[in-house]
Amino acid sequence: MSNGVQQVIRSHAATVIVLLAHFFCSYLLEARASTLAPPVEDFFRPAAYARVALAPDGKTLAAVAPVNGYANLVAISLHDRKVTTLTSLKKAEVAGFRWINNRRLVFEVIERRWSTEQRIANGGLYAIDRDGQRPRDLRSMIIRQNVSQTDGGKELDSDDVIAEIWGERSYRYTDIARVDTVTGQSRIVVDRTPGEVAYWRLDRRANARAAVTREDKERLTWALHYREDADKPWRKLVELDPFRSPERDLDVVTFDYNGNMIVSARPDGDRAALYYYDVENNRLAEKIAEHPRFDVGGGLIFDRRKRRLVGIRIEAEKPEFLWVDADWARWHETVNRALPGRVNSLVRTESAEAILVFSYSDQEPGTYFLFDPVKSTLEELVRSRPWIDPKRMAERRPLSYKARDGLSIPAYLTLPAGSTEKGLPLVVLVHGGPFVRGETWGWDPESQFLASRGYAVLQPDFRGSLGYGFRHYRAGWKQWGRAMQDDLNDGVAFLAGKGTIDPKRVCIMGASYGGYAALLGLARDPEVWRCGISFAGVSDLELMVKIVYADYSGSPGTGEWHRIHVGDAAEERALFEASSPVRQAHRIKSPVLLATGSDDRRVPMENSTRMRSALRRHGVPHEWLFYESEVHGFSIDAYLLDFYRNVERFLERHLGNSGTAAQ
Repeated sequence: MSNGVQQVIRSHAATVIVLLAHFFCSYLLEARASTLAPPVEDFFRPAAYARVALAPDGKTLAAVAPVNGYANLVAISLHDRKVTTLTSLKKAEVAGFRWINNRRLVFEVIERRWSTEQRIANGGLYAIDRDGQRPRDLRSMIIRQNVSQTDGGKELDSDDVIAEIWGERSYRYTDIARVDTVTGQSRIVVDRTPGEVAYWRLDRRANARAAVTREDKERLTWALHYREDADKPWRKLVELDPFRSPERDLDVVTFDYNGNMIVSARPDGDRAALYYYDVENNRLAEKIAEHPRFDVGGGLIFDRRKRRLVGIRIEAEKPEFLWVDADWARWHETVNRALPGRVNSLVRTESAEAILVFSYSDQEPGTYFLFDPVKSTLEELVRSRPWIDPKRMAERRPLSYKARDGLSIPAYLTLPAGSTEKGLPLVVLVHGGPFVRGETWGWDPESQFLASRGYAVLQPDFRGSLGYGFRHYRAGWKQWGRAMQDDLNDGVAFLAGKGTIDPKRVCIMGASYGGYAALLGLARDPEVWRCGISFAGVSDLELMVKIVYADYSGSPGTGEWHRIHVGDAAEERALFEASSPVRQAHRIKSPVLLATGSDDRRVPMENSTRMRSALRRHGVPHEWLFYESEVHGFSIDAYLLDFYRNVERFLERHLGNSGTAAQ
């Protein structure tokens, strides 16, 4: 063999070795990457596309999308997938939008930094064409919200909207006006109001047919008024006292295409169901939908082409659909077969044959599809968070457990993907409110983030949470720091009894009321909790009910609401003392991560600064995160990421986890 041939062989052999080494290193890097948890940013960055809606003719999508770091409005042509940026906001964001017709949209703007019920100078309603032309600032109308896309009685090419406004006749109540979104001109369409209207309900022809007025602001009583048509007089149907007489409470949901009023009511005093209302005899009529375990207070699905009610979406453990139309039942079943194991929501426009589908699961943040019911084809359009790999996400399991007094507590449990499901460290994530529906099934960034770091996550809908009947809600009244807190402890005991978690490695975490529960839990039950994390948490119940600079303090009936739900600060001082974390700080033994924003008006920062002083005074180990100019809930992305990076480090130190994905 010649030297030249030997050189070629050696050269090729070296090349092969180098290539093998390269592929082996790449394999090791990919294998290591698959074991590392996704970065914090993946969970908490804004969705690529949100609130996607199809134009009436089915030719254009509109969506909220990040542009230059802010949520803006974009339009996507389905013909060529061209994306047109309709807004370029830099100090504000698009909160929501609606198609008016095939070419025009109306959208609401809020300040980038905002909190609950904080209205701001540059927020309000605007309108624009889908090609970015004919923008119109409608803020001078003092428009609060768009309440109706008048699908029953207006031409499809009309540029008008029906909007709720105040200030035209009074600043004490709202009016209904028809607004030309091109010229900005408006006119009041309700000649006579039945009183100080809190909210209106319009029929399918855009006529105001029902109104709820404030009757007694201090006692939180209301009255429901009704009229047969726009030129008929108002008549009072019933006075409402939702807190003292739940069986008499009515919530007008909508009107159907025949002008029939649909209400949500709980005649047995517990679970809400949907009914038609017999206005002539002033009583409930035919029952439309109910559920044995969950309230049914909305979720009505109308087909504007068929001009009828076709189904009801029920927020159960997982969303359930009750179809009253055979075509829709068949279409939904077709989509479910194509996209199994997901929630598939269908929306049909006025003139397009195709149906927009939003499909999501506990592991899939959501993808939008276009379904053709004639051809039975399904076309993917856009993904809400394309960087999320569903295969690496954790399963979110609905469960329930018994509280110590026998009440059933619904909850969701998220376990690290691929874990043994035995002896795991646990984070109990407590929702805010607290009198809200806290948890639903779907992809949840916070629990997925924690599970990706190896923690089991329990999210209970403790007593006081809405959606499970009035009795479950009522059981939470005046139970801050008492039975509501017991429900959290009983969830820990339930999982410990099954061997799922290590009861010596449990942390409690939450914001707002959840932050309160974290602080109070550390003080009341120090043997249960290894550590606690509180963002914007209430620290003093007396301060909460007496404070004069919170955003809710000037609302009518606030004092009565607090007396019903929290207690009377003057007459129940012992309850307030025992249930205020700042007054029980001497009992806290475990480390605390305490965070607040300087501009929080819902739970003003004084709650957190007082708590910090108490922790210092009693030598409690704690970490302090202060976010300048932040409000009640994160509005500044850098702060949001900083908070969760600190959460990651804090939990790793005190629960002893590695911070990588569980294997």
